[in-house]
Amino acid sequence: MTTTEEIAFLGPLYTYSHAAAKQYQDTLAVPTTLRPAKSIEECFQLLDSGEVKLAVVPFENSTNGSVVWTLDFLRQRLLGDDYFYSATAELLVPVSHCFFSNVSDKKDITKIYSHPQVWGQCVEFLKQYPNVERIDVASTAKAAELAANEPNAGAISSEMAGAAAGIKLVETNIADKKNNTTRFLGLSSLDDVQNPPPTKDDLSLISFTTTHNNPGALCAVLEEFRKHDIDLSSINSRPSLQDSWHYIFFVECRAHVSEERMKNTLKAMESICSSLTVIGSFPRCPGRDA
Repeated sequence: MTTTEEIAFLGPLYTYSHAAAKQYQDTLAVPTTLRPAKSIEECFQLLDSGEVKLAVVPFENSTNGSVVWTLDFLRQRLLGDDYFYSATAELLVPVSHCFFSNVSDKKDITKIYSHPQVWGQCVEFLKQYPNVERIDVASTAKAAELAANEPNAGAISSEMAGAAAGIKLVETNIADKKNNTTRFLGLSSLDDVQNPPPTKDDLSLISFTTTHNNPGALCAVLEEFRKHDIDLSSINSRPSLQDSWHYIFFVECRAHVSEERMKNTLKAMESICSSLTVIGSFPRCPGRDA
């Protein structure tokens, strides 16, 4: 009998995470259903417990940069003893923010709800509400739901989420960058999903730490990528919490872990790094131009 697996994602329904989870669902050969979670952290907790074996988490926005909550939840697991799943897919979701409110005169709006990532994506639009309270909520869909039931509230959300909440659409496409896109990672602990085969257009996500008493260690690590002709597409750092001013680094590169040049790079990194993990290799999303 075939088991149907659940995919955890940041709920509720009609969020951008929901759209990403449906994308991930379409790439998988195993039968799946979608399971909304209350937070990004709960997506990781469901994976940790084994309650789900698949999850989708936001990783980066083209306007606002990396999603630090996801990096921090990865860090917590990578530097502990309980990391056992892999990044198996990247998913791109166009983000078209809309403004909703049931208020007839915008001067009567006293608060605006949205996800904290959204404020930095709609700076110009928000200038017309300089003294209005901005309230963080877990998702843009939750923002629309709350604002629909409050007399002086507005919400920044997707058009689909606003329609589902039954709140009046005031303005569409309010993000500063009109090609605003959020990138998500598909995570899996399933053996037959964990290691996608190389496609000749892949990304690898790697984390590592170095020691304080090894001058030039970070430079030496990055030099290995150059030496083996591997293009780095991004690098992020977060406090490791193991020591003051000590960091864990996350790098993405244009190569698959099965390639000989990648194997040689990782072997060289082992002698430089105090910790090293390949979080996953996966195909670049179709249509991505950078």
